[in-house]
Amino acid sequence: MNEAWMPGSVILKNGIKINGLKYRYCVYNKEMQFQFENACYLIGAPDSIEKIIIGNKIFIYSSLLKNNNLEKDYFEVIIDGRVKLLARYVTEVIHSNYNVALSTGSKNDKINIKEQYYLQKSGLDALLIDKKGKSVELSFSDKMKEMKEYLDKEKISYKKEKNLIALVQYYNSLN
Repeated sequence: MNEAWMPGSVILKNGIKINGLKYRYCVYNKEMQFQFENACYLIGAPDSIEKIIIGNKIFIYSSLLKNNNLEKDYFEVIIDGRVKLLARYVTEVIHSNYNVALSTGSKNDKINIKEQYYLQKSGLDALLIDKKGKSVELSFSDKMKEMKEYLDKEKISYKKEKNLIALVQYYNSLN
């Protein structure tokens, strides 16, 4: 996500906090890296980590259901609470489209980083927020009446981060 190393902390599930190192997240390889004595290392046991704080961002390593398969990946925590709003960063390769005869187009492949948003209830797998909001209904099923009213009133788009933040904050504010 960022070439630069940023100061941060790792908090393990057993409560131990590791400070004083610099970190970065390599989206392409889905690796969390840290720097120690000018050498680059990978975090080798991400399941033992509760969270990683890099600058002002918090990352967790969690499971998600993708095409009926369970996978694990790093997520940025956008909103924390009973339901978390998570961002997962994925790469998309845009292949070169250079036309030799016309000498037009791009000669090099490009890599774009895209954000995908997920909802996660405590202890459960992260659910991708689909364009029609079916995963939203699953995540908010215990407060569906209130959530339907809120969705109708606010005309929430599942494509905009600010709308998703408002939606999750509203749900987390309900008793």
